Amino acid sequence: MTIEGFGETPGNQDPELQTEPQVDEPAADMPIEPDRDLGLAAEEDSEAGLLETPPEQPPATFERQMLSPSVRWVWFVGYLIPSLILTIVVLQLDIFVFPTRTGLAASATLVMTLVFSVWRTVTRYRHWSWELDETELVIDRGVVFKLTRVVPRVRIQHVDLSSGPVDRIFNLRQLSIYTAGTREADASIPGLTAERAESLRQALIARRTSP
Repeated sequence: MTIEGFGETPGNQDPELQTEPQVDEPAADMPIEPDRDLGLAAEEDSEAGLLETPPEQPPATFERQMLSPSVRWVWFVGYLIPSLILTIVVLQLDIFVFPTRTGLAASATLVMTLVFSVWRTVTRYRHWSWELDETELVIDRGVVFKLTRVVPRVRIQHVDLSSGPVDRIFNLRQLSIYTAGTREADASIPGLTAERAESLRQALIARRTSP
């Protein structure tokens, strides 16, 4: 007499109960290593990001510009002062030297000098212009004799801003440019507004100090 479950031999057991699940294990002679290709790619990308420099910004430029209209008053005052001095001198001669003492010569002098001052101011303003491109500053001026001055941006050493008493009344500035090898200003642009003068100065300085 045998009791079920105890007298059965291993050969008589159900085969499904005898099998055990097998787990695949890595071979001992094949060590697991990290993915070197991914590590090298990440390292190269980081080095490229460090070595990559931002693109150089183009220098600031200004198209052909006229001077501020207020500069005409500054120039007119500059012409008017010697005109008045000349008129006073002629008036003194008319009173103390000429026998007529009518003051006609002084009046004629005053009228002619005023007409000349107005004409000179208007024509001078119309023939004054400047332009700044990526390589040079070009200044054109002159009524009877035309003058074009070209200043390469790479030769500019420093830039100064100045203003006289009449300039400050109209909030104007004069920009003076000094180049290599010169002690005095190589070129100047009068009749600039304070904002325009500062922006032009910053553009020239930025170009000079850029790598």
